[in-house]
Amino acid sequence: MSEKVVFDMTLSSPDAGRIIGVVDIELIVEGNNVDCFLLGPKSSSFYFEKQLRYFIKGNYCHGTVRKEKAYGFSWDYGARKWFRIGDCIQAIITENCIQGTYDLQKPENGQFSDVGIELDADAAVLSARIHDNNIGPIKNALNIVNRVFFSMHDNDIIGTLDGLIWSGEQAFGEPKIHHNNFNSQRYGIYVKGANSLSFNDNTIRRHRKGWKKSNDDWYGFRLERISDLKISGNTVQPDESSGLFPNKKYAYYLDSCSLGTLEGNFIGVGCEEGIILRNCTGFNLSNTVTAQNEIGDILFYMTDNTRKININSYSLVSSFKGKAFEKDDSKINEIKLNSLNIQENDNAFEIKAEKIRINDGFDLISGSDDPQGSISATKGSLYLRSGDNGTPSLYVKVSGSDQNGWKSIT
Repeated sequence: MSEKVVFDMTLSSPDAGRIIGVVDIELIVEGNNVDCFLLGPKSSSFYFEKQLRYFIKGNYCHGTVRKEKAYGFSWDYGARKWFRIGDCIQAIITENCIQGTYDLQKPENGQFSDVGIELDADAAVLSARIHDNNIGPIKNALNIVNRVFFSMHDNDIIGTLDGLIWSGEQAFGEPKIHHNNFNSQRYGIYVKGANSLSFNDNTIRRHRKGWKKSNDDWYGFRLERISDLKISGNTVQPDESSGLFPNKKYAYYLDSCSLGTLEGNFIGVGCEEGIILRNCTGFNLSNTVTAQNEIGDILFYMTDNTRKININSYSLVSSFKGKAFEKDDSKINEIKLNSLNIQENDNAFEIKAEKIRINDGFDLISGSDDPQGSISATKGSLYLRSGDNGTPSLYVKVSGSDQNGWKSIT
């Protein structure tokens, strides 16, 4: 059968309290790809009037012949959508194994576009519980469209182009996404427009055997237009042990988000930019650990008028060569960087920085060289010079904003 629906459940029914169930079935696509294996109805009446429920458990979905040279369990045929869940008052999706046609070792263009699970409603999916599934290889594991309440945990998402894509125009909030493994070649998790999200203890990687000539940047997390955001205890790392991937690799990329926390997250080798905040406001970033080790790597990057940010303690790998913090030239204010470094038994508060700027005004600088002609600062800045003989000297910047205009006052 060519691009057809196998089980079409969209036909009208007068019954209330219906259940659509697919349990412990091996679903095999043979001869041609299909459009959808189980197509649920999408209409507000199934939510408000008929109280439809779904129970999808323990199924094995795959094609006819396994492609031996492809990555993992990739098959000859699949479904554009294995399961499409529409309006309902409950959807339990658990313990399924869904394997599609996607081969991450080849260019994504020209490959069949298959999706494991899609959720899309006119009124609401209230709510979907997605857990303990094995999904992949497949081009897109989970596609969340409109008006969906859901949570997902303890899923293995492997061999995908995109893990979780959530980009409908009517995004409901409050999902809990935790303890999942994602292995994706473009987006691990992409969410736009939802609010009150939490992402806890997820691992996102890029497989080392992935296509090396892709034109796409890579994102562990890409999150846009979200308020009330909690990201904690996650690991993001592109595996480049079998060769470098081109273009940029971002770990946690936030665009136009507000009010949230990033706590205890790990950034792996290969991420050129660790935590990127673009036009974001009101975030606390703390207890970040990074294994970045290239000279061009940036741990925290702030851009597009990102503001009201508080960066607390972080740890760098011993081979770290990049920058812990960088911002562009856009108007950025109220970014605080705090790190307590206890080096001695007296618990001294040690600040490690080339200069300290006070309220966007003058600088406090220390060093051993003569500042005249070598140290740039704003007028009114102070420079404490240790000197070769151990005797300190204090300089004040009396004029200019370049490297000249320093005057010794001791």
